[in-house]
Amino acid sequence: MGLLKAWYFNSWDKFMLPKPFSRVTMTFGEKIKLPPLQGEADFESQRLMIQKIMQPHLAR
Repeated sequence: MGLLKAWYFNSWDKFMLPKPFSRVTMTFGEKIKLPPLQGEADFESQRLMIQKIMQPHLAR
């Protein structure tokens, strides 16, 4: 999600609230299906995979 005019909150998720009449751009990708976790190594590999998939959308 991208926007030019917003209030930004100093929180863990960098929450932003669009100001009235601001333009908001949202992108959506393919659904991400994850198999059940088998351990810590699976968690980290899935986290890296999700990060790699989301990175191009965050750069817009």
